[in-house]
Amino acid sequence: MEQVQRLVVRNLARRTVTVTLFALAEFCLWNAMDDFTNFQRNFSTGEVEVPSPGDARPVIIHKTEYRERRDHVAYFACSGAAAGFDTQREKFLGAYRDWREPIVVEQGESANSIAQGWQPMGSHHLKITLQPGESRTIILR
Repeated sequence: MEQVQRLVVRNLARRTVTVTLFALAEFCLWNAMDDFTNFQRNFSTGEVEVPSPGDARPVIIHKTEYRERRDHVAYFACSGAAAGFDTQREKFLGAYRDWREPIVVEQGESANSIAQGWQPMGSHHLKITLQPGESRTIILR
């Protein structure tokens, strides 16, 4: 199943503004019931591919067990140029933090983390500068 999100950001101010956005997808490891019960395997198998720095259309690929036992991947793509990314949940959230106060959002900068095991996820960090009255559309999928 694929979910596509369309985000329109519009500057209603009378001055130029820069907006910082963090788009995020938490990947399921292909079996939700197994995700909740088999932590030994799930926290050891996370594997991702990330976009090159400055990629105009970044894609984060979750390839855990791709071609080993299952021949499928998941991805999180963004139509805008990313200022950064994260794929490691704990680096994004911060130690002992949860989704209410991610450290990356608080600091305003991605950690550019690479998941190697341990809860892979995908986050695109966007910095959008808009002139007065300008709008920008971002597609996430």
